[in-house]
Amino acid sequence: MSIRPAVKDGSPLKRRSVDRNIPVYKTSKAWERDGLDKDTWFRKKYAHVHADQKKRQKAGSLGKREAHEQRLDGICHSYRDNKNAHRQKFKNLYTNVTKFAINPLSEYLYGVNPILAALESDRRGYFTRLLHHDTNDKDSNKLTILRLCKEKGIKIDTADKHQLNLITKSAVHNNMVLECKPLSIPEINSLQNVNIDTASFNVLQTDGITQWSKSEKFHNNERKKYPVGIYLDEVTDPHNMGAIIRSAFFLGADFVALSRKNCAAIGPVVAKTSSGAVDYLPMFYVDKPLKFFELSQAEGWTVVSSSHGHSKKDVAKTLDLGDLHNMSHSMPILLVMGNEYSGIRTNLKQRSDFLVAIPQMTNNSTVDSLNVSVATGILLSKLV
Repeated sequence: MSIRPAVKDGSPLKRRSVDRNIPVYKTSKAWERDGLDKDTWFRKKYAHVHADQKKRQKAGSLGKREAHEQRLDGICHSYRDNKNAHRQKFKNLYTNVTKFAINPLSEYLYGVNPILAALESDRRGYFTRLLHHDTNDKDSNKLTILRLCKEKGIKIDTADKHQLNLITKSAVHNNMVLECKPLSIPEINSLQNVNIDTASFNVLQTDGITQWSKSEKFHNNERKKYPVGIYLDEVTDPHNMGAIIRSAFFLGADFVALSRKNCAAIGPVVAKTSSGAVDYLPMFYVDKPLKFFELSQAEGWTVVSSSHGHSKKDVAKTLDLGDLHNMSHSMPILLVMGNEYSGIRTNLKQRSDFLVAIPQMTNNSTVDSLNVSVATGILLSKLV
């Protein structure tokens, strides 16, 4: 006999579910509402985003490269346009200067005093032409230059200031430029004997193959019976060179000799700085300084070198500044001046008869020396 359950189940057809009585709210997907599959719907919705990403990848990080390149192109075009517009203003001025072709074999002196000195001394061989601006100028020196040019048959051309600035590289030309032959400076091997009766001395001149003796005049007075010359070694600044030559001529030095290999070239800058003294004062080149010192000393010349400081072994031949007084009354003197920074080379100091220094009045390590042209003027004023 089977056991029956205490509670009798109802018929399956009569069963009731609770869920059937609860309302159900089902959310449909967007692609379902549009009747599309998921992949197609997303590709369609975000197609513009992908296009922007592709553009940014092509243009660069954050899209800045293309904008930066465009900005640079704009700046370059603007600069080029401004430059061309500025050049156009001076187009006629630059084309006019071709009227005065530059001759590389000639020298172009500028400034009133250098030109006047070159014409008066007549040591340059030939003069091609004078370029002159403002022909109505009544300055006496300029009128003298114009007169000398006419007397010597030198062509006179009118030029504007811009043309003169181009030729002189914007130097102070006083509205005048003279085209002429470069100054011919002879080379010497030594200084020779001195004749105080005729106020002359000889130099051993050379052309590199032969050598011959040539007489030169010197100035003498109560304090100075013998010639005083200057030797320049490694003076490389043309402005210092010109200032030294100017001081030498003004104070009464008889000549300037300079090392051919390591000194500034004698050109228009030196002529301008010397105020024309380079055309009045005898100038010599020296190729072998040590040999020049030795041969000149053998002929009785005394070599005095400027020195900023002396070693113990040089004490015996060191002079005080006051010892230079009346020195040229008893012997011919060659004053040696050296480089603007390092001074005279050691081998030349060792070959010198005497050393002399200008004493410093203040104990300052920053300003501890004089300009070489100033020092030359002080020493010369004691000698002549």
